[in-house]
Amino acid sequence: MLHGGEPFINGVDYYERFCQIMKQLNKDYDVEFKTAIQTNATLLNERWIDVIEKYNDLLSERILSISIDGPKNINDKSRITKNGDSTFDTMMSVFAMLKKTDLKYTTISVVGAHNKDDWKSVYDFIKSIEPTFSKFIPCYNYDSNGRLEKPMDYAWFMTNMFDMWINDSESNLFIDPILTIIRKLSGKTSQWCEYREDKCEHFISIYPNGDLWLCDTYNQDTMKKYALLGNVFSMNDRELTALLTGPTTQCDYDALYHNLNSKCQNCEYYKYCTGGCIPTRFDLMSKSNVLYNEYCQGRKFLINHIKNAVDQIAK
Repeated sequence: MLHGGEPFINGVDYYERFCQIMKQLNKDYDVEFKTAIQTNATLLNERWIDVIEKYNDLLSERILSISIDGPKNINDKSRITKNGDSTFDTMMSVFAMLKKTDLKYTTISVVGAHNKDDWKSVYDFIKSIEPTFSKFIPCYNYDSNGRLEKPMDYAWFMTNMFDMWINDSESNLFIDPILTIIRKLSGKTSQWCEYREDKCEHFISIYPNGDLWLCDTYNQDTMKKYALLGNVFSMNDRELTALLTGPTTQCDYDALYHNLNSKCQNCEYYKYCTGGCIPTRFDLMSKSNVLYNEYCQGRKFLINHIKNAVDQIAK
């Protein structure tokens, strides 16, 4: 997955070369490498679209995922240029271009102080731009006024999104974490690591300086011992192979996972929740026990809200 910063700043020629290398590796080693792109879409143009369409067979199910947080009045609070200018009109022109192609695209939206109380306008807007899938993730940072964005804010936002979605007979939206929770309530597995027992051990992030980490959610200042695996530029092939086949042997992740999740095992929600996001929980715990406990409360609140609705439908 080509992720943030912003992958498009490397240029379209870089991406095309990247795809050519993947196609050759797939052929030479009988593997099936796929790529996905997470982008703010401000640099997407017809040349990019042509190349992405050309290598469409290499795209994963995430396809082209575009970061957008809502309509203009909301999106402009968080997604602006370095000069403070709005990016919204540029993004809307990108959606118009994409709709003229066969490319599928998804969206990912951050839920925080800028939109947590505007679930209806966010829902209506995301529905209007017609993604094949839409994911909502929480922001647990300090807002512009120094107030902390709390886990229950996200839970409340998503319960309201669920209520609109379940009562919208005209909706073709697929929304996460709503669909993931419904899958878990149905006894099915989840692709989202927050709702799986196996988590960070199946994900490796490579940073521009060559550092390898378990997932980019880990705070690089406070979580090195738990997730920093080494640097790709200082490893030989044997060392890199050992790291890729057993990443958690290179750090203290297993101890962190056991410490956080051992207290979850007897919780009645564990079979649905599976302990959530390990680095997020660790970060919240380091800030405040109140926030740490609220993270669990928020997940239980959201799961219970969806479960009650699903149980009613089942009757």
